[in-house]
Amino acid sequence: MNCCGGKDSKDTNELYEAFLKKKRAAIAAAQETLTRAKAAMPDSPLLPDEDFEKRLAICSTCPHTNFDNTRCTNCGCFLRIKARVKIFHCPIGKW
Repeated sequence: MNCCGGKDSKDTNELYEAFLKKKRAAIAAAQETLTRAKAAMPDSPLLPDEDFEKRLAICSTCPHTNFDNTRCTNCGCFLRIKARVKIFHCPIGKW
């Protein structure tokens, strides 16, 4: 704690580094998901619209879905891609 009640720059740096580490892990996971999606797309059947919408509905209530319902903060995936491909599954078992 500094003289004014704020955090020392060392504490701030540690928090920032922890934040960056988490973001880097999410980016790496998203890259892996995109790579797998690209590789699987030609051979993997897509889900019917009804099943796809069910998956998205589940994701929309999940605490791991980001604020605009486009990404999973657990695995980093783009929900509309991962939820559409039949062979992909939720990393925490929701679908």
